[in-house]
Amino acid sequence: MGDQMPNSSKPTSVFQTFRKWELLPPRVPMPDELHGSFDKLLEALAEAFSPATDYEHLLIAQLAHVEWDIQRHASMRDASIRGRLFHEVIDAFTGQKTSNFEELSREAKPRTHLPDVELATKTARDLLSGNKAEVARAKKVLAGRDIDLQILLSRAHLNASGYGMHDEKVIKLTGQRRRMLEDFQRIVSARKANEHEPA
Repeated sequence: MGDQMPNSSKPTSVFQTFRKWELLPPRVPMPDELHGSFDKLLEALAEAFSPATDYEHLLIAQLAHVEWDIQRHASMRDASIRGRLFHEVIDAFTGQKTSNFEELSREAKPRTHLPDVELATKTARDLLSGNKAEVARAKKVLAGRDIDLQILLSRAHLNASGYGMHDEKVIKLTGQRRRMLEDFQRIVSARKANEHEPA
């Protein structure tokens, strides 16, 4: 492969190995990613697909960028839903209508007592905590108040800010990833066919 890359404290990757071509700019890590996580993704893809030529290596590097963007937008989409669900739980306790869709508001019954905001907030936090015991407790509290979690999830999807944009990005990028994988497989098949041609 010619001159080796100089020793560096940064993790090596397929992308860095082929950086000397200057076909793709050096990637600047984004603030919210763990150090080395993108390089681990590159290594995993390189191990899974075993690129053999320069072009195949660069195609896998591009595929890693696409996969990274898919995961980023999926995380942002899910975070927007979780953030909205937190407020939907609290609104359900108060009986406040937060959706223009009447069929999604049937459980938001008028309360004859003052809402327990502290309990509502704790229930919302427990529901989104990721802890099985806390999630189960939150579901029990919601059920005790005749609040349908599935309806709250539907509301969260409808009212989450940015959900649609990130979901569209995931769909678009997933299609791009599929086409890139098809291109890669076609290139590999052609290369292997040529390798077996008689001299």
